[in-house]
Amino acid sequence: MTILAKSQKVHAEDLHFEHTLWLNELGFYKQELAIFQKRLIEVANRNNLEEFRKSLSHLQNQIIIQNEQSDIHLHDFKLAEKELKKIINANPIAYEHRLFEDHSKERERMKRFVEIYDGFKNEFNTFLIKWM
Repeated sequence: MTILAKSQKVHAEDLHFEHTLWLNELGFYKQELAIFQKRLIEVANRNNLEEFRKSLSHLQNQIIIQNEQSDIHLHDFKLAEKELKKIINANPIAYEHRLFEDHSKERERMKRFVEIYDGFKNEFNTFLIKWM
């Protein structure tokens, strides 16, 4: 039998800090994905073996998926930040003393995204080592 923990309450500044951190991280990942795509094109110009083309196609699909997931997370976290700001602006004096629901699900989503992204990045680097 699993007992669900009572939801933790946190200050708005803590939520805002994590939103800002995640948005910056996701922006970095998107820039890095653009660099990876450019690098794939450079390596593709030097290789035309069938095995290479299959791996290349797979990695290009992975870049598309990672970009889509980054966009989804960026959108969701921007919305969460917008909602937080709306609540704070509605009562700017009291928000410092008010506690908000912790966003542990979002934290877990971001953690999982980073884990998957790191796996992709390792796969990408292994590909480059093999085909450069």
